[in-house]
Amino acid sequence: MLGVRTAFGEAVYTMSDHVVRALCRALASYTDPDDRGTCIDCGSRRLDENLHCRDCGRLHGILGEVIAQHARRVAAASPESET
Repeated sequence: MLGVRTAFGEAVYTMSDHVVRALCRALASYTDPDDRGTCIDCGSRRLDENLHCRDCGRLHGILGEVIAQHARRVAAASPESET
């Protein structure tokens, strides 16, 4: 028997051992398509579909690295502004 509880209620299902083992294997190999990892700056798990951290603003992945490298080159090449 398998008991399931959600925010909408709970239920109990009768299953054979074979089905329970198959369900356990399926759950163990499941990966959440919306889980995009953890931000390396602030530790947040709120990365959007573009790997942009919603908490600190850091870009991750290849695009984030390319943008960060370009920003460092631009900052190094531009003269300091005089006031």
